[in-house]
Amino acid sequence: MSNNNKILYALKCGHAAPGPDTLVNGTLVCAWHQEHMEITDVILHEWCGKCRSCTFVRWAGLSKHNADIFAAGHSRRNPSHTVGREYLVNPNAQRTAAKMKEWRLQK
Repeated sequence: MSNNNKILYALKCGHAAPGPDTLVNGTLVCAWHQEHMEITDVILHEWCGKCRSCTFVRWAGLSKHNADIFAAGHSRRNPSHTVGREYLVNPNAQRTAAKMKEWRLQK
């Protein structure tokens, strides 16, 4: 089973980088430094476009603007739905953070 879920990781340099939700250690490329940086934590809260009328949720990381775009697109396709931007805990990030904590305790 493939897993294409992306979440945000905090890097040693203080920036964030997206990566698969299966990582508990390692490095990711920092877009600002253009170098591999050590993963220090998982960023739990992200912006998302979310519908109150159905199960639609599209995660946008730290971008309010992208969350607005995702919400507007869903609203355009489903005019009767109530859609907006929210800042929530990403459940995939929460699971990965728990795995990371467990991994660090075993280390």
